[in-house]
Amino acid sequence: MWLHTATSIFMEKVIPKLSLNPPDGQLYSGEKVTFLCSAQGTNSSGWTYVWFKDSQEKQLKADDANQTSYHLKSAGLQDSGTYWCRATEVDRRSDISNSVSITVTEPPDPSLSVQSGWLDVFPSETVILSCSLPDKSAAWLYRWSRDGHDLTEEGATLSISSATQTDSGTYRCSTTLASRPASTKHSNTHTLTVSSNSPIASLLQAPGFEVMYTGEKVSFSCSVKQSSGWQYVWSKDSQKTQLTNNDSNQTSYTISSAGLQDSGTYWCRATRGKTPFYTQFSQAVKMEVREPPVPSLSVQSGWLDVFPSETVILSCSLPDKSAAWLYRWSRDGHDLTEEGATLSISSATQTDSGTYRCSTTLASRPASTKHSNTHTLTVSPNSPIASLLQAPGFEVMYTGEKVSFSCSVKQSSGWQYVWSKDSQKTQLTNNDSNQTSYTISSAGLQDSGTYWCRATRGKTPFYTQFSQAVKMEVREPPVPSLSVQSGWLDVFPSETVILSCSLPDKSAAWLYRWSRDGHDLTEEGATLSISSATQTDSGTYRCSTTLASRPASTKHSNTHTLTVSPNSPIASLLQAPGFEVMYTGEKVSFSCSVKQSSGWQYVWSKDSQKTQLTNNDSNQTSYTISSAGLQDSGTYWCRATRGKTPFYTQFSQAVKMEVREPPVPSLSVQSGWLDVFPSETVILSCSLPDKSAAWLYRWSRNGHNLTEEGATLSISSATQTDSGTYRCSTTLASRPASTKHSNTHTLTVSSNSPIASLLQAPGFEVMYTGESVSFSCSVNQSSGWQYVWSKDSQKTQLTNNDSNQTSYTISSAGLQDSGTYWCRATRGKTPFYTQFSQAVKMEVRVRPWAEITLETGWAEVFSTDSLALKCDVLGSHGNWTWNYTWYREEEQPFLALPGGQERYLVTPTNNPTQNAFRCQGNRMERPYYSTRSEPLKTKNLVLKRKVLLSISGCLFFGIIVIFLGCIFLQFTKKPVDQSKASQPDLFLSMAQLKSHTPSPLADYVTEPDNSFHNKDPDEDGGAGGSGTDICTELTPLPISRQDDQDILSEKPDMERNGGMVSFSS
Repeated sequence: MWLHTATSIFMEKVIPKLSLNPPDGQLYSGEKVTFLCSAQGTNSSGWTYVWFKDSQEKQLKADDANQTSYHLKSAGLQDSGTYWCRATEVDRRSDISNSVSITVTEPPDPSLSVQSGWLDVFPSETVILSCSLPDKSAAWLYRWSRDGHDLTEEGATLSISSATQTDSGTYRCSTTLASRPASTKHSNTHTLTVSSNSPIASLLQAPGFEVMYTGEKVSFSCSVKQSSGWQYVWSKDSQKTQLTNNDSNQTSYTISSAGLQDSGTYWCRATRGKTPFYTQFSQAVKMEVREPPVPSLSVQSGWLDVFPSETVILSCSLPDKSAAWLYRWSRDGHDLTEEGATLSISSATQTDSGTYRCSTTLASRPASTKHSNTHTLTVSPNSPIASLLQAPGFEVMYTGEKVSFSCSVKQSSGWQYVWSKDSQKTQLTNNDSNQTSYTISSAGLQDSGTYWCRATRGKTPFYTQFSQAVKMEVREPPVPSLSVQSGWLDVFPSETVILSCSLPDKSAAWLYRWSRDGHDLTEEGATLSISSATQTDSGTYRCSTTLASRPASTKHSNTHTLTVSPNSPIASLLQAPGFEVMYTGEKVSFSCSVKQSSGWQYVWSKDSQKTQLTNNDSNQTSYTISSAGLQDSGTYWCRATRGKTPFYTQFSQAVKMEVREPPVPSLSVQSGWLDVFPSETVILSCSLPDKSAAWLYRWSRNGHNLTEEGATLSISSATQTDSGTYRCSTTLASRPASTKHSNTHTLTVSSNSPIASLLQAPGFEVMYTGESVSFSCSVNQSSGWQYVWSKDSQKTQLTNNDSNQTSYTISSAGLQDSGTYWCRATRGKTPFYTQFSQAVKMEVRVRPWAEITLETGWAEVFSTDSLALKCDVLGSHGNWTWNYTWYREEEQPFLALPGGQERYLVTPTNNPTQNAFRCQGNRMERPYYSTRSEPLKTKNLVLKRKVLLSISGCLFFGIIVIFLGCIFLQFTKKPVDQSKASQPDLFLSMAQLKSHTPSPLADYVTEPDNSFHNKDPDEDGGAGGSGTDICTELTPLPISRQDDQDILSEKPDMERNGGMVSFSS
């Protein structure tokens, strides 16, 4: 016991830790929660756990005390509170853990709302349903259903962008937590109804009159019977034209005071929603707005200027018969008591005079019309007087003529007329359908007399006073006279002809008749006009007359014969004087004439037949230019005209006149130069641009006239007395025109002939072959020179190919070019030569030449692999010092080798390709270089010499051995039996050698490339040798037998590698 207590005392203090899963402690009823209690320490095994809620003294019952966790499998509201735990053992316990609180609430109920506003919608309309929760802190998952069937949509908002009838149904939503089993109840429901068709708006007009009058108020109301939330849109004349509505009540559109511009067709439609949905347009309502009709005041009785006791009836009418109008009358602005559309005055007096008008108002509407037009009634104090007129009004009428009398009353109207003759009591019977006239169809002498009339009108006749008396006299008709008004009876096609038929009696209206050659014409009137005559108009004309309205006619007039030519005449134009070219200041005159007919006037044109000139000549047949100017140049025409309606002849021929300034002569030097020399030819030419006239030429020198004439002044052999300033002038041979003085030229004649100057470039006295040398020749005086070259003799002329004739060039000098050179200049068609230049002497020498010699001898070929070459310059004059340049020939361009010495050592190192070599001498003074040497080939030269010397040595020693052997045999041989066969040859023939294997030496000797049969031109530094047969180390062995030749032909060629391999054997 003591031991246990001691152990307990010394045990460490344990404080368990309580934690929660889920950790936030906010739970919904039905969710699971787990409390975890952990006791940490050095000896924590064997613990049991006690759980507390709301109080550390209120212990909870756990299913298993040994478990470190406490589970609430389905939390309820009663489980909300604060929890602790404690760990216990048989003889010990821990402290109380930390507290953990949980809150258990019921899951929130989702609320379903309609965001789009309406549940009764239409096809294509947008529907938005929103599912909301008061708890915004948790991640809720939303589920939607329609008519109890789950939908696939998720999220807090269900959007139907374009509703159809299949979207109709009852909608609700529910939610669950994204990571927890808690779920809410179902939300409230909303039933969506999608109609089958889009609604149609309904439009009404108030008041509903088809015709409204300006100023009246009219209102349109729009409605949609289905659903709600509508706003209304108004259109006029086009459904695309939207009106702006200022009504506070958007269901109506009001026009407070209608105007004519408000006439038209109106529609409305409704819209709603953020994404606007529109109903169908309403029916069209057509409204016509008119100005109130203006009443029209008319006089039914016929007259406004009346006379005492006459009846007056006025009528007020409106074009609009559809409305009930009230009528009001006024006179001089004062209302009358009369009503109705008619105002009757049964017996007019002067007090009834005045200005009448009427107006109207609608019986049941405020619209009223303007005042009508006015009529002024005038009641005269007295009866009017009739007025009588005779037509035609001639004092004298002719028998058969028709005459008419007309009667009128200036005041008022509606009159009928009564006629009297010779007495106012004698009333005539009038058969005229027009009662205002009295007509006598064919007057006779008995119709002469005095006439009156008076007027009457009204159902109860009212008579005016009688008119004035009109007296008429009737006579027999006069005889006509024919005259020619156009002036001529011989006319031309298209000309106008006017014939006039006149009568002494001017008071009557006569009808004129025309005939040609006895045949009547259709023309009428006192004048017969032929506007465009043709030959068919030719003939004898006469006229006769009749009165215009009666059968009375005169006798025939006198006659005139008209002749129409077949063609229009052509004017003739002449120029005097007739020169084609006139000069300014000269006088020129044009005359125009027409040979046919008479009475012509003349018209002048210039440059265009449409451009008419003004003629100031008193004689119109001519057109004179007193002093011609440049502006008078041009083409002239004339034509003639006559008649009031102008007739024009054809244009004359064109006369072209050119007016020029007298030409200024131009003085030129035909011979080419003005600075000349004695005996040289000078030619001066005076020229004019005008070649058509005969000009006289005058010459002057230094202002003094010369006796020479003609366009050219020639000085065949100039002297110093011919020096001076020359000019020329000209005059016309037969006309006063003269030119100005020409330009001037000053001629200078030198005292002596010039001397040419010759220069050589380069100017060395000695030139070497191959060098280029050029000679230039010049004359310091004057110009236009050509140069002539001479050599060795001034009479020997050279041919010069230089493009620049002032120089003579030798591109590559030769020995033949040595000599003395001169030049001189020449010019002119008749050649004039200067004096010869000074003599220039040139010597051409041969340029020194280089040669290569081989200094390596025969004896040295076995002791060296090199070749020593030496360059010698030959042909030097004096003790010249040379530097040397060596070249390999096969390298293009030639490669200058280093060294510069006269000797060059060729080794396998510096000449691996075994080329040919050249050399050239160079110096600092002329000549600066020699010619290059001929090439020296070094290919296999040492080896060839070694081989040939070896072969020669072998042959030499072989011959000596044979020779000694022969001597030895001669002394030691036995006598020969003549019967025995002859002794065979000691040497093998070439045929016998075919079976033997050749040695390398034989292959080398027979190699075609070695060319032993030709002399190497490089061996002696020359090309081709002297032509003498000399046996040298290069001479090939003679091969005279066919067998030997066959041996050589069967040997293969040695390998060629294009270069020297070795100089050793």
